[in-house]
Amino acid sequence: MIFRIEDNGIGIKSDQIDNLFKSYAQADPLSAKKFGGTGLDLEISQSFCQMMSRIISVESVLGDGAIFTVKLPANWDLFLMI
Repeated sequence: MIFRIEDNGIGIKSDQIDNLFKSYAQADPLSAKKFGGTGLDLEISQSFCQMMSRIISVESVLGDGAIFTVKLPANWDLFLMI
């Protein structure tokens, strides 16, 4: 199963994408002040994906939003064991 979450926000600079998945990190501190958030959502999402031996990926163009993609196993027995 593939989950894709797309937004039409401000986008993310390519050099800031690596910081998205760090605890309490914001891609851009100025954006964090304007839009809020703790910087934990993506770190928690990545941790869940790693527990299932999966990854979460992000594609973004500054000014055009972002797309987050997670591919999960179709075998629900494996999925429910976690």
